[in-house]
Amino acid sequence: MGNLRTMFENISKLGRFLREERIQNFNGFFVLFLIIIAIGMVGLKIDNNVGEYLIMFSVFLFIILFYVTIPIALSRDFRFKRYILFGQRNSFSGIFREFSFYSYIVSLICVSTIMCIPTIGFSFGLYSLGINFLMEWIVKNVSIVFYTMVSIESVLWFAYHIVYETVDFQEIKIKLTLFSAVAATLLILIELNIYLKDFKLILTYLAGSFFWISFLIELKIKQDCKSDNIS
Repeated sequence: MGNLRTMFENISKLGRFLREERIQNFNGFFVLFLIIIAIGMVGLKIDNNVGEYLIMFSVFLFIILFYVTIPIALSRDFRFKRYILFGQRNSFSGIFREFSFYSYIVSLICVSTIMCIPTIGFSFGLYSLGINFLMEWIVKNVSIVFYTMVSIESVLWFAYHIVYETVDFQEIKIKLTLFSAVAATLLILIELNIYLKDFKLILTYLAGSFFWISFLIELKIKQDCKSDNIS
């Protein structure tokens, strides 16, 4: 559980670093941008293979920085009310912290889509270095990339509520059991319908994520038992 808490805290720190002022009136994004530009300028001054590598490396870093900044900006600052009815919430952080079916569905759709951005950005970065295999694979398997992000986001959504104990632990277990039962029922109902192949695939990915969530729950129970024994 400690590693998951550290991961959430590091993501939050990265977002603050990129948004908040670091040097003079410049935020972290602009500072990193200047460093990348400086690396590229040094590469231009060096007339050999090292200079060429520095230029390619600066392009790679810029692409990664750009595609990492986009999801942070979308999840923290951009207002989605014009597209999705968030009620009184103004950002993903507000809805992500709620433990409700509505929060879960919005997180799966929106956050999973946003998570695809740095993945695609990383493949672009490798492509700029002449490494093409990842980009070619993503182009041929876009749906698989999205379904994988949906599965990861499903685990992260439950993990957040488990780690920070936003609701009663028994409620988390009940919700997970309900979602698992719904997914299993839908899989049975569409088994004979070949036209729902993609829907069946994403349900399979979600069902896989539920097993990992169950694993996290058992870890949490074990951790709490150890704490009770110590006290």
